[in-house]
Amino acid sequence: MFKSIIFAAIMLFSSYGVTANTANTQQVQVDIPQVGIQPIVFYIVNKTNGSTKVCVSSGNICNEIPGTGTVSEDMAFFELSHNNGENFNISLINFLETEYTQDNGMSCRQSSTCGSDNDCTAVLTCKKD
Repeated sequence: MFKSIIFAAIMLFSSYGVTANTANTQQVQVDIPQVGIQPIVFYIVNKTNGSTKVCVSSGNICNEIPGTGTVSEDMAFFELSHNNGENFNISLINFLETEYTQDNGMSCRQSSTCGSDNDCTAVLTCKKD
């Protein structure tokens, strides 16, 4: 079973990093390079029914990003959609790709698109080498 993690990706900055295991839902402080910029905190949530969801933190609430997620020891697939714009989409796809390439040793392909109305889609397909 994959661990659930917290990941902070700072919008408008290309720096990001995994911050903690969420098994005990502990919040870990993130160094923010500039006062007033709020980090985007993503979570990977393994549901009891076997599905995998991604959500974004809004205070104490984890708002699920619509779409599908399937994860096993040998592969991961996510197709997610939102209306939060291109910066959010880049942070989301970077978060997912980092989790499955660096932390789980997979090779990944990604695609992402955003329309003029900020409707975006992020797709990630990963497999063990």
